[in-house]
Amino acid sequence: MRSSSFALATLALTLGQSLLGVDAAALDTRASGQQLTVNATPSKKSQFGVDLFIETNINSGTDGGLYAELINNRAFQVPAGAPTGNNALGQGTLASWSKVGASTSLDLTLQNPLSHALPKSVAVTSSAKNEACGLTNSGYGGFSVKPQKYDLSFYARSVDGKPTTVKVKAGLYSADRSRTWTEQTLTLQLTSEWKQFKASMTPTASAPDTNNVFSIKTAAGCGSGMQLNLVSLFPPTWKGTVARADLAQALADTKPVLVRVPGGNDLEGNSISAWFNWTNAVGDVKNRPGRIGTWIGWNTEGFGLLEMMDMIEKMGAQAVLGIYAGYSLDKKAVPKDQLGPYIESALNQLHFLLDTSGKWADLRASYGRAAPYKLEHVEIGNEDWIYNAPDSWPYRYPPFRDAIAKAFPQLELIASSPYSFQGQQAIDQHDYNTPSWFIDAYDKMDSWPRNGTKIYELEYAVINSGLTNDADIYSGKSRLQHPTLIAALAEATFLLGAERNGDLCHGAAYAPIFMNEVPGLTQWTPDLISFDAGRSVKSISYYVQQAFGMHRIDNIHDVKASTPPKQAGLFHSVGSDAAGSRITVKLVNTKSSAQSASVRLSGGGGKKVSAAGAQQWQLSGSNAQASNTMGQPNTVVPKSGALPAGALQNDGSLQMTLPPYSFTIVTLPLA
Repeated sequence: MRSSSFALATLALTLGQSLLGVDAAALDTRASGQQLTVNATPSKKSQFGVDLFIETNINSGTDGGLYAELINNRAFQVPAGAPTGNNALGQGTLASWSKVGASTSLDLTLQNPLSHALPKSVAVTSSAKNEACGLTNSGYGGFSVKPQKYDLSFYARSVDGKPTTVKVKAGLYSADRSRTWTEQTLTLQLTSEWKQFKASMTPTASAPDTNNVFSIKTAAGCGSGMQLNLVSLFPPTWKGTVARADLAQALADTKPVLVRVPGGNDLEGNSISAWFNWTNAVGDVKNRPGRIGTWIGWNTEGFGLLEMMDMIEKMGAQAVLGIYAGYSLDKKAVPKDQLGPYIESALNQLHFLLDTSGKWADLRASYGRAAPYKLEHVEIGNEDWIYNAPDSWPYRYPPFRDAIAKAFPQLELIASSPYSFQGQQAIDQHDYNTPSWFIDAYDKMDSWPRNGTKIYELEYAVINSGLTNDADIYSGKSRLQHPTLIAALAEATFLLGAERNGDLCHGAAYAPIFMNEVPGLTQWTPDLISFDAGRSVKSISYYVQQAFGMHRIDNIHDVKASTPPKQAGLFHSVGSDAAGSRITVKLVNTKSSAQSASVRLSGGGGKKVSAAGAQQWQLSGSNAQASNTMGQPNTVVPKSGALPAGALQNDGSLQMTLPPYSFTIVTLPLA
């Protein structure tokens, strides 16, 4: 798609005589381009809001990303090679670990396990008495070092079980060892029993890059050796959670209504044994075995059930809790007569989160959370009707739905299925496609039946530019690495259509959210937020999602267009807040040239638009294929502020620019 130079567009917002006492017909003679007539009386209530979908594991987005733990493979669980169906414990490696000292040996052992959940540990020994001895971790692509407190903890015992004293230094260092950023000396009194050691350290300066490592080492020799496990290092986290501060804040800034957790494919796992079992994702991390990653490595489940719920609560949102429905990605389903334990686990999980008294409430309180959570939405399964629909989905879904509905009738139950599967309380449809598909889907929901089935779009994204007409948009040459400007505008157009149908569509969430830019740690592109060990970058699509969160409407106003939006390439949604104190106009120009429009509010009301407090938000650029990347993080960013002086005329018209490739939101107070 060719870019074009910036041109001026005029948007004349003309409010009818009933609101401003102005002759609307006279003002119509000045209208040019697209003419939009907005009914001043709302046609229906809107339930639409932007949501989040935290798909665990993919792109190292939780372990190595949102979960703030800095040590990679902290309990020696990461397996060799790509993830498989092998979910057996104790199969981990020394991935991300290396020795300190030429004579040092790092030997993984299953002897004297720290816990049943973490059976494998490392024995650190050395044959040299006067040589440094220890081990080094390379993190998830290094370590970001800042003048802030880092909390260290690890478990240690003597290798031979005999009492011994080992003095170690633990700290953050440049990879070439030329700089010590921070270091603490610990005297380890080791015995046959595992003991936890803790320390904190605060660098006095920031490192210039992430080419840094973490080490535990002695000055000379290891004596009889030390056995280590669950080595952990945390920076300051977001609002007392376990979440990485910049990534969690970026999520919170989208003002989500709902957050879907845990992740889709990772909920299922690559085999039935690797499903998300909530009982393994609560309590002391020493007792969480984790499971093989669906996309990469090993899930520590450190970002577990309560950690997810706590973060969501502090964002002011609610969870959409994913429930495993007996189907995994190897296309195998739990037989019908064996579903009972999985249904019981789902019910117990809900009791654990919602009960106010009893054994499940007591268990929750023992983990530090006395009050029940506010939870109103449960999603059963994840796309697990796709491959096995003819035989397993029809027998699996109803028993989960019916059992949960009976025990928790207050919950909204969402089926992970397309809208064509009618008759459900709610469904979660997923759409990945090209910009043209999403633009064409602007009116997709207009004709869908209002029969009581609610719809959520908790996975959507433009994943392919469409420039080469790939037969397979997932593996073709035009698969996107990062969201482009035209992709983001196409998504905005799609969201306008969903918002205009906010009585039917109750929410939408871009997927996936996170992309770890460290080589080898990402499996899916494009994504909403890119990051490495020290930085994070918001994509253009992020700003579109955020804009809908910042400018949510409560009432939908019908609009009549003089030219069909698809023909004009100019798309709209108009709404107002519950109190009727403001009206919000959203417009997307998908064309490479500027466009003019006239928007007129007709019908009763009696209120007048006030220039005081009128706001404008705008995202635009001249290159449709532009992206925000780690190297160029601010290629396209929004601008917002008060309307320019004189933009709102005395006759009620609004003069503003609609540039090429732009998304514009105008919020007008009504007095």
